[in-house]
Amino acid sequence: MNRINIITLAVADMDKAIAFYINGLGFKSRNTDYTRYNPKPTIFINTDGGVIFELTPTSVQEKTLNRKMREFESMSGMMLSYLCKDINNVDEILQKAKNAGAVNIVAPVKYDWGGYMGHFTDLDGYDWAVTYDPAAQFDANGNLVDYE
Repeated sequence: MNRINIITLAVADMDKAIAFYINGLGFKSRNTDYTRYNPKPTIFINTDGGVIFELTPTSVQEKTLNRKMREFESMSGMMLSYLCKDINNVDEILQKAKNAGAVNIVAPVKYDWGGYMGHFTDLDGYDWAVTYDPAAQFDANGNLVDYE
C-alpha cells in the first residue's frame, strides 16, 4: 500500500467550490455537465500523475461517514501541496487562488535549500502550499517521478 489514488475534500458550497477550483484555479473536471444537477454532485478532477482530486458536498460526506464534519476553527493539520515545475508558476498559482477567493495568502519566500514556497487557504479552510523545489524531478508528461 504505497499509493494514494483519490484525495477527497468535503466542501460546504459546491457552486463556490466549482467557481474556485474549476473556474478560478483552472482544474479540469471529469464531470462535463455538472451544472444541470441540483444539488451539485461530487466533482472528479483528473490530475497529472494519476491521482483523482474529488470535491464532494459536506452533506454527502457526513452521510457516508455517518457523522457530522467538524467546523474549521483552526488548522486542520492537513496540507495539500501543489509542486510547480517552474519557479515562476508559484506566483501565478497564488494569484489565481487569490483571484478565486482564497484567504490567508502567504507570499512566497525563497529558501536556502533552493525552494520557493507560498501558501493559501481555500474556501472550506483547507491549507495549500504552492512550492517550487529544484530537486523535484518530472517525466516528459509532467508527472512527479522523484522528490526528496
